[in-house]
Amino acid sequence: MSGKSVTTLADLLAEGWHCWAHCGARDCGSASKLDVGLLISRFGPEHSFINEARISSLLVCRRCGHQGGRLSICASGKAESRR
Repeated sequence: MSGKSVTTLADLLAEGWHCWAHCGARDCGSASKLDVGLLISRFGPEHSFINEARISSLLVCRRCGHQGGRLSICASGKAESRR
């Protein structure tokens, strides 16, 4: 990482970081990597993911169908999907 603050979707893309969606259902535990480019297309490059609610509320779990969840970021890209 260049030492730059990473707070927007454009920052994530520029730094090569990954964004993960985690199911909000208590007993599910599913997570999937999101396409940052698609997030930028929908929400704009300057959309901040800090205390994010818009994207999180639109998430729908592929495993259990629960709507809503949380986002996390991964600088290394080594996290694995638990679909």
